[in-house]
Amino acid sequence: MQDYRKVQEQYALRLRRALELAAERWPIDGLRLNPIDPAALAAFQDGWREHWARMTDWDWAEAEHRTPKGFNVAIWHNDELCGLASGKLTGSKALRLDYLEGRPGGHPLKGQIIPLVLTCADAYRILTGSKELKLYDVWEPLVPVYKDHGFELAPESGRVHVMRRKTK
Repeated sequence: MQDYRKVQEQYALRLRRALELAAERWPIDGLRLNPIDPAALAAFQDGWREHWARMTDWDWAEAEHRTPKGFNVAIWHNDELCGLASGKLTGSKALRLDYLEGRPGGHPLKGQIIPLVLTCADAYRILTGSKELKLYDVWEPLVPVYKDHGFELAPESGRVHVMRRKTK
């Protein structure tokens, strides 16, 4: 149990450092990048869980969004939750991003959630020694957006909408 806690603490430190590095690359007044915590879950529950324009039914309170070695981020502008994302490290030395959602309706960081999440994920990927970033179950209309960020479809995965970006 002691080893598990130690590993958990090491990855939590890496995640926090990754979010700090990403925030430094995005000098936006009022921007906060935090791990998903009770405040983010409460803001999600109150502000957008049942929003009429929401395009998914993910429950961000589920534990799968906060695994010990996992990646997760809550994107805030001042006190407004604007985006959430989560993923996990794979055995094949990749960081896989499974969930990404911007607040439905308007928010101050509209159009910036995807690049912010990718910046955070890349920093975490580097700090954990992962060689590539993969996106799972990409919503088809977003495939061109991710291609603009250097991703390619990964047809060998056997799944329709998996994208990846390899690093050197």
